[in-house]
Amino acid sequence: MTNQEAHIKLDALKRAHERNLKIRYQKSAEQGVERQEKYLRLMARQKQESAELNQKFALAEQDPKSQIYQLKEFHKKEMETFIKESAPTDPKYKMKLISLKIKHKTELIGCKRQVQAEETELYILHHSERDTLDIERDYQCNMSAKESGQLNIRYDIERKAVVNSFMYANKKYKVGDILSDQDRTISVRWFSCGDRSSPWEKLDDSLDVSYGGYLLDKSGKPRADGATARIWQSDVIK
Repeated sequence: MTNQEAHIKLDALKRAHERNLKIRYQKSAEQGVERQEKYLRLMARQKQESAELNQKFALAEQDPKSQIYQLKEFHKKEMETFIKESAPTDPKYKMKLISLKIKHKTELIGCKRQVQAEETELYILHHSERDTLDIERDYQCNMSAKESGQLNIRYDIERKAVVNSFMYANKKYKVGDILSDQDRTISVRWFSCGDRSSPWEKLDDSLDVSYGGYLLDKSGKPRADGATARIWQSDVIK
């Protein structure tokens, strides 16, 4: 595999990866818009349902057929009867009046418990629906991140495969060889492949095999400090 062939494959991989990521991001954005629209529809429906329930209860107090209306009317008549039949001078008048009011209040609270139960049931339902949307949102976000991560991993693997193919097709030296460039000499212990381009120094725009190993002194032996270095294959002057 030549340098040009390797770069053609790497460029193709990069373009495909960027395209796949763009599709993934676009899909995620569309899902986000869809979730937001669904959430707004849900909130609008819940608001309407709550308003209808409140209106139902408000009208119930004005509806002669409703239980709460009839109970209030009964309390009103009972209070009127009590006032007519009880003398304010009776020592127990105040206590009886308080007891009657407590009785009326207790009965009214009992009657309103049904209203509170319906309100609580509706609240629980609405809360559950919002929780479901939140779970769906978290799941889709996690899946989006997972899919993007898988795309990145696959791209790294495919890119590494191309680089390794180039390296083994063009590698000239092996472990144990002695290599030199203009500045140093090493005993090869490992090798790799990379792009020599850097943001600070544009050497060239191509892949190259590099060899790493222990630096040798003038006598050809590894330095006492165990220092290592890397030499690019294109810089070898051996």
